[in-house]
Order: sequence, then structure tokens, then C-alpha cells
Amino acid sequence: MEKVLFAIAQQGSCATHPNIEKMFGKVCEPVRASNPQEIFQSISSDNPPRVIVLDYVLEESNGFGLCAEIQMKMDGHAHVIMVDFGDTDEKTKQERLAKSLCAEASEFWQIGKINPSCLAKRVHLALKLTAKQEETRMRSARDHLTGDWNRAHLSDTFESFMDRCRRSGEHPVLFMLDIDHFKKINDTYGHQVGDLALKHFSKVVKNAMRKTDQLFRIGGEEFVVLSSVKKPFDGYVLAEKVRRALAQNAFVGENETEEIYVETEEGTAKKVAFPVTASIGQVIIRENETLEEAKERADQLLYQAKHNGRNRVMSDQPMRKHVAVKKPRAETGSNKVAAA
Repeated sequence: MEKVLFAIAQQGSCATHPNIEKMFGKVCEPVRASNPQEIFQSISSDNPPRVIVLDYVLEESNGFGLCAEIQMKMDGHAHVIMVDFGDTDEKTKQERLAKSLCAEASEFWQIGKINPSCLAKRVHLALKLTAKQEETRMRSARDHLTGDWNRAHLSDTFESFMDRCRRSGEHPVLFMLDIDHFKKINDTYGHQVGDLALKHFSKVVKNAMRKTDQLFRIGGEEFVVLSSVKKPFDGYVLAEKVRRALAQNAFVGENETEEIYVETEEGTAKKVAFPVTASIGQVIIRENETLEEAKERADQLLYQAKHNGRNRVMSDQPMRKHVAVKKPRAETGSNKVAAA
């Protein structure tokens, strides 16, 4: 059930009603906030509420200013229902309505006394609307071929990713991956097989990553991974784990079960099977470093990986003399690794 944040002043409103959970529990999971600090703590969580019922006045705070700040922190994706419980003249009401629009409030209600049933219906409609908007936004943020996040979503979510790393105290990791000899795959087997190879690549990488890691396709055969680790060297360990998984899982057909054959120059059928390895440049993102700056450093390391023979990881972390790894199965290419 979706969360809804109720940030309403304490003067006899539903915020102090002992049965607020009962009143709204059928349509949402109510979360209370009585001051700006509690609001920002709630919207900064890993699962923030998308619908917020916000009082015009909250502990002497300007509700319109709070609304604008909420929208800024949530990239404009919050549905804010502003409520004014004051009994004011028509001119004041119109002025407050205009201010609510400037603050990017989704709705502005001017009511002397709250009607829980009516508000519950509005909250229910707001939840349905935000769910549809989120579905549309997620579709536009995905790569149409692989289903991975796209370049635009990488830019949109980078700052929130860095904020999560700061809160958790973990080191933010970025690595860039480029499929080795991808042009040759397209030239040899055609773009249809090339597309299947991209989907195979994406599947192997995601299976090797943790659930909290994010994979982005930023163009052609180039991908980016965002992750966070407790120790800086663990970023290299994750990148190397991905590289090994790719080297050990050659492309043999769609969904790994339907074999693909192409016609040779002699007119015979040849089974399609080839390695889909990657060269990887991995960095720990520095404090106050922009996304483009981190990508540039990772791209330079990726270029070194290509120059040094491909199918390897180049890292900005110093390499240890002895790294404990499981003995790998036979790889389809070189299994050497290196560091800048």
C-alpha cells in the first residue's frame, strides 16, 4: 500500500485525530509529520510518499515555501494537496490560491473544517494519478531494447544516488563497460543478432550485480553501472565479477535455448556462437565530482583497458598483490586484469 504524508497543523485537524489510520487506512498507509524536519526526513527515505497533504501553516512555517522545496527535492514528482483551514475573505483566498500555483501545488483546498470522507476520496484519486504518472515516467526512462535505464535517467538520478551514499556512509562506484569487437559482431552476423547480443550482455551483467546496483545503457554498446561499497577496493571486485561473468557466458542464441544459424558464403548453415566480453573502466566517485567528471575518468580507464588487450578491468584503486578469487571456469578470452 502506498504511503501518504499528512503534514497538517495540530489545531483540531485530522493530524491529531486518534483514528487517522482508520480514516485513511483503506486507501493508503498514513504517515504523520508535524514540522518541516519530519517532512524532509520522510521524503528523503528510500521509499518516499508521492502524495502529501500539506497545511498552509505548519509550526509557523510558510506552507507555500515548504511546497516549493518539497517539489525541488522530489524533482517535481510529488502530488501536493495544500489545505487551508482558515476562515478568510474571498480576496485572501484568491491570493493564497495564486501562491499555491506558484509553489507547484497539485491541488489547493480552502475549507473551514476538514471532511475526512471527501479528503480520502481526493487522496485515492491522487494515488491513482501518481501511479499512472510513475508508470509513464519509468517507461520513458528505460532503454527500449534491453529494458535497462537510459542515459537521461542516469542524469536524473545521479544526485539522489550520491545523497543515498552520503547517508549510508558507503563509497559511490561508477564503472563504464564497452562490448569488445561489437562492430565485428554486427558486420559478421547482422544487426538483428547484434541486438540479441546486447540483450544477452545486459542479462549477464544484471545477474552478476546486486539488486541495489543500477545498469544504464547510455548508447550503442556502452553501459554504465552505479553501485556503492563499504571499502573502495570492493568497487574493483564488483567490476571484475561482472567481467568474469561475461567472459564465462558466450552468446549461443536467443534466450540461451533457441539456436541461431546464418548462411555462409558457401551456402551452408553456420551456428551463431561467440563471446560477448567487455572492457571496463571503474572509479570511486569523488566528493563534489559531477557525473560527467566521473564518467570522463572511467572512460579514460576504459580506453586503457581496450589498449591493453580488452576483456579486462582498469581501476582507479591500487591493486593488491594477492586477491582471493574463486578459480574461474574456462573463459572465452584473456582473464588478465589491471589498474591505473
